[in-house]
Amino acid sequence: MNKLWLIVFLLFLHLFSVQAQDRWGLRFSPGVATNRVTSDDLNVSSEGTGVRSRLGVFYDYSWNKNIVFQSGLNYHFSRSGASFSGDEENFLNPGSAVYNLQYISVPLQIKILTNEVGMDTKLYFQSGISGDVRLSSRSLANDGLSVDRFRRFDSHFSFGGGIEYRISYKMYAEVGLMYHRGLGNVVRESSLEGLAIKNSLIALELALKF
Repeated sequence: MNKLWLIVFLLFLHLFSVQAQDRWGLRFSPGVATNRVTSDDLNVSSEGTGVRSRLGVFYDYSWNKNIVFQSGLNYHFSRSGASFSGDEENFLNPGSAVYNLQYISVPLQIKILTNEVGMDTKLYFQSGISGDVRLSSRSLANDGLSVDRFRRFDSHFSFGGGIEYRISYKMYAEVGLMYHRGLGNVVRESSLEGLAIKNSLIALELALKF
């Protein structure tokens, strides 16, 4: 019986090693940054949108030819903006503020690939989470509203899809669209009590895998 289990285990390892095609890759993701803004009983809204991007390296660990686990390291820019229409009862004047934030993030994602839909071409669908560490923050505009401190950590839920095309035997290109939805409030202290900002990004995903 033990020999049988050993044979099954060795067969499993062999099949897994044949199917697995682990690859490293480079990613650049330009996109549009948006915010979801709330505050305690006050009329606040997002202060527009802005162009931001992500870039980084990733590693695809193939479970089989259709399922891939992905992680890596990203450096990305985020935009936090809010506007306040004022509150006459509490003698609060209107104001607005926009900040640029920079993060290092570690994603954990799963990618599902279809069989070939054309010559050397597959579709993929991808989803996962990421943990983000803020490196810096800088004020771009400040008019009667300010964020005194931002939180050090944030997280995102991401989903999307795209096309994978094999350029050569060892090189692949990917083009897709991803939505990165911020899960946490990035504001720790602000001049407006109870201000909460959650950052998101809709990005074009451009990647090369080797």
